[in-house]
Amino acid sequence: MSGNRSLPGHCVNHPERPAVAGCRHCGDFLCAECASAGADGVCAVCAGMGSDNPAALWERKRGVGGFFKILWGVLRGPERFFGGMPHGRGAWYAYLYAGIILLASVILTLGATWLVGGGTEGAPFPWQVALNAPGLAALLLLDAAALFGLGRLYRNRLPFRDVLRVAAYGATAYLTLFIPVFGPLLVLALSLVYITVGAYRGLHLGVAQALSLALLPVVIRLGAAWIIYGDRFWELVAG
Repeated sequence: MSGNRSLPGHCVNHPERPAVAGCRHCGDFLCAECASAGADGVCAVCAGMGSDNPAALWERKRGVGGFFKILWGVLRGPERFFGGMPHGRGAWYAYLYAGIILLASVILTLGATWLVGGGTEGAPFPWQVALNAPGLAALLLLDAAALFGLGRLYRNRLPFRDVLRVAAYGATAYLTLFIPVFGPLLVLALSLVYITVGAYRGLHLGVAQALSLALLPVVIRLGAAWIIYGDRFWELVAG
């Protein structure tokens, strides 16, 4: 939530005016003038937050430059990246970014597997997970749905599109999947960091709330791996 809070029922920018709407992103109360200054149900401040963010460039133009700027932005400083995350329309292009990341993780894992020798036979755990890349893409939507469901308990105006962005850009963690033995654990650890920061900075939840949201994908991943591999799960993790 923003630090400049209005009294319930009054505009955050004009305390003397009654509120007629609330920003779908930050939840601030808005008078008629401030509500009309924004777009797509968000206030003017939130509407402009992502204008200089690399994700905004990607969602508007889908250029290669925008893709790599997102990648660098998440890796270099997730707090700054998610804090300036765009809002409103365009969230499905964030999902496209995640799909490219998952495809890249498959290619990297394939290359790493052949480099260490042995091909796909007896391959380390990351390769076997990468074979389920379409399943990972589906799990990402499941992540977003689970995050949205829990997030709505904390903020009833939480937009699904913003939750999908956090889950999709947080999928950058999958680039570590190719690392033998430790790859899946690194994915879980980095996902925990990225989604916690994304929920805190991008969705404006409290620290404890953000952490509880971030733990959901970890539980989903471990549960899915256990269902797929059964008793062989820990054996595969051990390489």
